[in-house]
Amino acid sequence: MLWKRLINWIKGHNSVTILARLCYPGEAISNNKRFCGDSFGSTLHTWVTLQSSGLFSVCPRQLQTFCALGYECVTHSSLRRETHSATRFVSPSSHGSRIRKQYTEEIQQVIEENVDKIERFASVLNCSLSEVKSLVEMDTRLVTSFSEQKVLETIKSLKSYGFLTHEILSYPPVFCLSIQSLQTRLKQMEEVRCNKIYVLKFGPKKFREMLEYFREEKKVMKSFLSRETYLAVLFSVEETDIIEASIRYPHLENYAVARLTQAYNLLREYGFSQGDIWEDLDTLLLPPAELKSRLDRMNSVGKLNKASVFPHLHYNGKDQFDRSVQVWTEDQTALDGHADKVSYLSARLQCSPAEIESMFIRYKMLKPLRPRRWKAVLDILLDDMEMQPMHILSKPVILGYSAKRLRHRCQILRDNGIRDPKAVKAYLLMTEKKFDSKFSQVVL
Repeated sequence: MLWKRLINWIKGHNSVTILARLCYPGEAISNNKRFCGDSFGSTLHTWVTLQSSGLFSVCPRQLQTFCALGYECVTHSSLRRETHSATRFVSPSSHGSRIRKQYTEEIQQVIEENVDKIERFASVLNCSLSEVKSLVEMDTRLVTSFSEQKVLETIKSLKSYGFLTHEILSYPPVFCLSIQSLQTRLKQMEEVRCNKIYVLKFGPKKFREMLEYFREEKKVMKSFLSRETYLAVLFSVEETDIIEASIRYPHLENYAVARLTQAYNLLREYGFSQGDIWEDLDTLLLPPAELKSRLDRMNSVGKLNKASVFPHLHYNGKDQFDRSVQVWTEDQTALDGHADKVSYLSARLQCSPAEIESMFIRYKMLKPLRPRRWKAVLDILLDDMEMQPMHILSKPVILGYSAKRLRHRCQILRDNGIRDPKAVKAYLLMTEKKFDSKFSQVVL
């Protein structure tokens, strides 16, 4: 490894001093010899040999190794707290390296030394100094390695293409491209009507793939100039509505237009209106093949209506979808032809729907229960225990008990010959402790 070779080199130079600068690449201004390398797995390490000092500065995790060689060592943090006239550091521009974001002090120093450049960049970008400073914090090479002329020309090229200031400030990697390469890419992007700045940061292979992607997009959109215009016509809304909707539904902006169009057309084929789809754009999340599979499945179980279908079209796993359809099918079977749980309960308890609604208001925990649970509980109470509906309605809280608990207690009551409806109701409402005490058994 490189650092082992460096240690061997140190052993042959007893009178020299090595200065390891980890914070950011720099140059020691004195009569010196410089050794640079990726000694600790980073391109930001620079080793500088001085002839006039006896100080040896290293990163903390290497302190013990170098001290064992007999050198007087300090850590970088100690070095920064002291003033050493023999050494000063200059801008890392000559090394072409970006300062890592954890070295905040060094980054701020670079910003302070290049305020004039930052002001000129802010003027061209037509934004505040703080915004440009944030850009420089992400990549210090903008004011160190890259020439001012290159940065300014890059900004002008991007703005002339149509990119907004906030887009340019969000993607500092675009400044790594040469002017010639940037202009070539912009020309290629213009041919396929690509308006996404992030495409510029990709390597050659990925960039070609993205161009092909936008070329296919262009074929689908035909004469429409932008995705927003195309989707606005598709949904019969304004472009501003599409832009606002993209904030809540990012897939409108991120998914291929061809995929969105195919999903939209599928939903229309199955009878859903344009307004239905616009009100819940999450229905366009699924790939078209999976969407068609789910629509076919729900159509086969008689569930092809907006209220039932749309919740199952949101992007969740296939297992979850299969389970939800199974539960829905079981609920429909439990309802036994009734439209909803209110009509089902009113029929089995021989009361009006208004009484059921009143019961739900008084006992809010009952309303969310699924029809299959209602059926299991009522089968035990009405059929097995032969309770009268009036006894159940007088204490509807009993409907909230699990079928397992009721079945267990009913079996115990039958074994003890207890059949009186009032007594049965009283025992079913008992706490587990009292019921156990009464019958000397443990309720499961």
